[in-house]
Amino acid sequence: MTVPNTGLAAAAGPVAPVVLAASDVNVNFGALQALQRVSLEVRGNELVGIIGPNGTGKTTFFSVQ
Repeated sequence: MTVPNTGLAAAAGPVAPVVLAASDVNVNFGALQALQRVSLEVRGNELVGIIGPNGTGKTTFFSVQ
């Protein structure tokens, strides 16, 4: 999943440190590949929403240990 850079963070002031990061997450259930190379980075003071249709792996991504 790639999120476009809108430039809003740069306009708001200094960049906050990363408080949550996941990189290249892959999840397989047998032969079914549920997630492939998913990455996420959240910085302090950011409000992030994960949206998408049912069955796209949102809950699976947050359930990875």
